[in-house]
Amino acid sequence: MTTKKRLAEQVLLKLLGGKPRPDREIDIRELMLDLDQLRDEYIKMSFYENMKEGGYFVDQEFLSTYTESISAGSFSLPAKPIDLPRNMGVYIIYGEDIGEPFNIVDAGSMFIHRDKEELYEGGQYYIYFIGNTGKFKKVPTGLTTVNIVMVASSEDIDEDDEYPLTPDARSSILSALEAKYKLKLQLPHDEIEDGNK
Repeated sequence: MTTKKRLAEQVLLKLLGGKPRPDREIDIRELMLDLDQLRDEYIKMSFYENMKEGGYFVDQEFLSTYTESISAGSFSLPAKPIDLPRNMGVYIIYGEDIGEPFNIVDAGSMFIHRDKEELYEGGQYYIYFIGNTGKFKKVPTGLTTVNIVMVASSEDIDEDDEYPLTPDARSSILSALEAKYKLKLQLPHDEIEDGNK
């Protein structure tokens, strides 16, 4: 399993020649922040490349899966999705006892599907996404949990959780991160490894 922290440590050790230095000028938290930005940019670029070829999809390796509890007929997203066209940051939502995934409908078009939260057109369920709150309402009766497959914003992925990347993305992002921080290491630093500058 690849985590954000492991990737940042890998870059840091490479930059420092394989061994940590107490007086290093690079903070691993800073590396992780830049890693997050590079990952989100890469995912968006990848999505737009797929669009050029006629497909509205996200590479599967970027997806995270969560299970969320339903309370009072609604549930919230566990993380902020990456902002992609057609709300593709939220890839699919389904309930354990439902054969088909939900059709996700923006709140602005609720009037088209009004009162159709139960079975609709051959067993398809509609749930309504309510704006920037990340909340879904009118969940089919009887469900207690839902599974959410989404492209989570990198900042909402904990440093020790799985950090979804394709092999190409990993290579490209780590190279870009290493190149950025090589410049920082060219600045003069304390030659005596005593932890003081």
